[in-house]
This record gives sequence, structure tokens and C-alpha cells, in this order.
Amino acid sequence: MHLECHMPKPLTNIIFTRNRPLQLMGYLESFLRHMGSAVERVHVLYKRELFTPEYEQVFKAFPQCRVIVEKDFHDDFLKVLAQIETPYVMFATDDVVYFDSVDFAVVERTFAERRDIFGFTLKFGPEYFADGRDPISQQMIAGQTVHRVNWKTATDVAAKYPWELNSTVYTTAFVREFIGPFSQDKPILRKVFAPDSLALKLAGLVVSRKRILYAVNTFHDPNYLEGLGYRRCRSHKRCLPPYLYFQRICATTLQINRVNTVIANPVYGGDEHSVETLNEKFRHGYRLDTAYLETNKPAHMRVGQEFFHLRQENSLDE
Repeated sequence: MHLECHMPKPLTNIIFTRNRPLQLMGYLESFLRHMGSAVERVHVLYKRELFTPEYEQVFKAFPQCRVIVEKDFHDDFLKVLAQIETPYVMFATDDVVYFDSVDFAVVERTFAERRDIFGFTLKFGPEYFADGRDPISQQMIAGQTVHRVNWKTATDVAAKYPWELNSTVYTTAFVREFIGPFSQDKPILRKVFAPDSLALKLAGLVVSRKRILYAVNTFHDPNYLEGLGYRRCRSHKRCLPPYLYFQRICATTLQINRVNTVIANPVYGGDEHSVETLNEKFRHGYRLDTAYLETNKPAHMRVGQEFFHLRQENSLDE
């Protein structure tokens, strides 16, 4: 009898989603097409608010995903992170789409050979730095060209932001160590200053909500998790690896609607791109046209409605 032995793949992906089933479908379709050969497990941390039937349709289409319905983001995230068995981990938000890939063997070799690596990002290509605003250097790794940028001295906003929940690969061990100082459980403080608590609302009349939550050193959602990581990078520069490595831009954020009400990011598009309108489109069989981005590859890590195209398939009501 011949027994097949499953060789575990090296990468785990943790995805954060809220009120965007159409965009989550596009993310999963595009990410698994371009990076799926390296992925052992995909966890979807799902904040259930709107569009439950549509989300169920997405999860049915991708049964390989492990779905965690968010109850307490802090605890849910840490539980998922503790369960990861792969040597590498990356994160994603549901408004990202992939249109290219890198050979993951190059990523692994880079981590193995370069002790100065913070992460291997899929959001940069050399063309992003073509204007010379930040110097990049070229390396030959596993017979392929790889670039790097020093985030500690960078002037570009994105380049000096090495910790992000979008499209950068880290070692799992590094992530656990990195978030350790701001991931400690403080149940009393977390309860007192919960996002909908009276204490936070009253304190927010005097001090900004963000400053309060940073002061209690906890996180209630992906935005605060990312923000605390950024603060740690700025306050502990000397003891963190200095370089983001990259090969080519493989993914971009389609900024056409906002479910993030904590941090003010530029958003393009109008009512035709609201989460409610796009959910109706989803119900009538529209899906993100990921092939359009593969043909018209963006050269920036964030783009607007000019890259947001839909294709029509089957209606959920049929």
C-alpha cells in the first residue's frame, strides 16, 4: 500500500475581514492563485456585522480557510498566532488584491542568509523607488535579484512602516517576540476601556481615543495592532533588523470604501463603491475582476477606483 505523506508548506496567512464579502472573495481568489503553492493554512478572522449570507457564500467557495468569528479580537488573534506551526506568517486585510507572485524559495533563502531582515514584503518593487527618494540596494539570492530598503532611515511613509497587516512575510518566531511587549493580557483595563465603554467615551472627551488605548497597551482591532507595532518600531529602532527585502510588487490595496473608522486613510470612489452597494452587486453575481489587475499591474501599493473592475457570474438569488 502506497501512503502519501503531506509535506507541510512554509506559510500561514491570517486575514482580517469586516463587511466586505465581495472584496474578501477577490482577495482569496487572487492570493491563492499567486501565492497558494506556499500556503499551508489560511485563517480568516471575521468580524460579523453585515452581510452574513454573502460571507457564508464566500466561505463555502473556499473551504480550505479556517474561519474564526471574532468575539474578542485581542484573544482571538493571539489564539490563532499561538496555533501556527509554519515557520512564516503574513497578514492581510480584505481590500487587498494580488496580481503577481514571488518564488517563495527566494523568500526562505533570504531569511536564511540575511540576519538584517525585518520582513520580506510583497508591496514594493524597484520602480516604487525610481525617483531616488530612498536608496535601495540589490542582492543576488538563490540566483534571483532581490532588493532591500532601510526602513530606519527611509523618508517614504510606506518604506518606514515595516510592520503592517497587509502583504509582508515575517518569521513566526519574530512576530511572537515582536508583539510580546504589547500583547499581554490586561483583562480589567481591556474591559474598562473597551471600544464601546462609557469610560472610554468619557475619557475621550479629554484625551484622544487612540492615545488612551495605546496608554493601556492593548489592542481591540487590527488598526490598533498595527499601530502598536509601528510605535514599537519607532521606539526600538536600535534592536530591530533594519531592512525590508522585496523583489516585485505583487499586491495592492484598492481604496474604494471605508470600514475602518479609526484611522483616516484616503478613500476613492463614491456611493457606487459603498459596502452596501457592492454587497448587492455580489448578490447579483458580480465578482472582482482580478484578471484586469494581472493585465494592468499597478505600480503602487495603494490605488483607487480606476483599478476596481467587476465581472458578472451567477446571482445568489438564482
